[in-house]
Amino acid sequence: MARQIKCVDTREEVRSYKEYLKTKHWRDIKKKYNKKYKYECSCCGSSDKGLHLHHITYERVGNEQLEDLVYLCKDCHSKIHSIINETKDTSMLQELRRKRKSKKLGGKGTCKRCIHNSRKGCDVGYDI
Repeated sequence: MARQIKCVDTREEVRSYKEYLKTKHWRDIKKKYNKKYKYECSCCGSSDKGLHLHHITYERVGNEQLEDLVYLCKDCHSKIHSIINETKDTSMLQELRRKRKSKKLGGKGTCKRCIHNSRKGCDVGYDI
């Protein structure tokens, strides 16, 4: 059974994440995020239309903070989910949050080994 999601501000209740993405709460969060952050992929820097707003953590879905989210292009979003599903390593999501906060978002082609490359002493080097 899917976890029920309650949206604190709009009082909406849904039974799945897919339903949640159709709520007024989610539309409002996306609008707020669009106003605050630059419209580009937090991983590769792409600013193509159709960026996904990805949850860094799903712990507060329905009551998330803007800091819980990052823009990802379709390719990076898919690759990040594949890495997480394969390795169970979610540390890259925190690195995305750090990069977005510091506004040091690399342009296209600046990072062939993804965000782990920017961490001193990191030898993981996921290819994204």
